[in-house]
Amino acid sequence: LSDKTVKNYLANVFQKLRITRRAQAAAFFVKRQG
Repeated sequence: LSDKTVKNYLANVFQKLRITRRAQAAAFFVKRQG
């Protein structure tokens, strides 16, 4: 995966989840991975 692909994917995910702060996003992914 290229950097742009990942960034675009994350941007789409964040838009859907309405996550705007990186702290929220980080906590969300940590919980999902955990």
